[in-house]
Amino acid sequence: MPTAIKQLSSKGEPKYVALAEWLRGEIETGGLKPGDRLPSFAEMRAAHNVSPTTIERVHHVLEGDGLIERRNGSGIYVAPAKKKAATGLIGFLASEAPQADQYGTHFYHAQLQEGARKAAKQHGLHLMLLDSDADEAALRRLDGVLVAPNVAPPSTRSLRVFLNHPGVEEPNVSVDEAGGVRAAVEHLVSLGHRRIAYLISAHEPYQTPRLRAYQKTLRENGIVPNPHWVRHLFEVWAFPTGFVGAANARMGQWLREDWKQLGCTALLCQNDQTALGALGALSEAGCKVPGDVSVVGFDGTEAADYSHPRLTTVQVPLHEVGTCGVEFLLRLINGVQDGSNMRTRVLPTKLRIGASTAPPSF
Repeated sequence: MPTAIKQLSSKGEPKYVALAEWLRGEIETGGLKPGDRLPSFAEMRAAHNVSPTTIERVHHVLEGDGLIERRNGSGIYVAPAKKKAATGLIGFLASEAPQADQYGTHFYHAQLQEGARKAAKQHGLHLMLLDSDADEAALRRLDGVLVAPNVAPPSTRSLRVFLNHPGVEEPNVSVDEAGGVRAAVEHLVSLGHRRIAYLISAHEPYQTPRLRAYQKTLRENGIVPNPHWVRHLFEVWAFPTGFVGAANARMGQWLREDWKQLGCTALLCQNDQTALGALGALSEAGCKVPGDVSVVGFDGTEAADYSHPRLTTVQVPLHEVGTCGVEFLLRLINGVQDGSNMRTRVLPTKLRIGASTAPPSF
């Protein structure tokens, strides 16, 4: 709690407002449940160095909002949940339109959005597109928010569901990325490839499960992973030229340095945009795909369909992720309790064979 108070107070808010907002967030997101007892005056004062007057103001704010109730001789408790009046509006928070092309995530987010839009329409809801500058007061008027990948969540503690955000502890619709990497490596091994390179993002939450799956699958097939077979797209999580531009530059550099010495005959890529950039660099260097190098993308976006050659890629069920996100959000809005306490739903991926993979030429 002290950290949350300090962060809120840095905005110039009185301490009672900061503490009330923190408790409100705990109640709205289930950290404090109906019937839970709030800390006593003495406990609050000892923990946060606040006066009885400040604590009483906090209670007055929360009581006015119907979030807590006083029980004579017992203490102060979280009030029974009251169903929020539905507006029929849910938000979809993604990259701002000008940045989407720059980041190279427009195909990805477009498919997520389309799945969410269709599901929202089916349930009689309206989907509002938001960006990172969305006003917090406007967010509070929504019934809930879907947060797309690679997007910082809104500061408001309103109901929200994350779409494929590794590591978040809030409700999250995710995909089996490790399973997708495993299927891609096994496909390449089945073709006869033994030196399989990986051009991967350096962003830790997204990198770790995939990298571990890559290494584990190599070992399971009798191949000792070589750390030099892995190159990172970005030194930091930044997109000055997008995935395509970054991949083109990094692959070009790799080809000029030790690619030939490593003898890799296949390349896994972070996503389809990364594969497009790598294809360009390989072509410029006179390497044929799949004759000299087999290339595998990830996500199964339109970029894979229109590449030359058509990419072998790991198909991510992006429409279904968007659809499940809406349905997950609806359960939260309506207070549906299914007894599972499930915070994450993981959807399967599937390898889609294209024309960019073939047996090695040696």
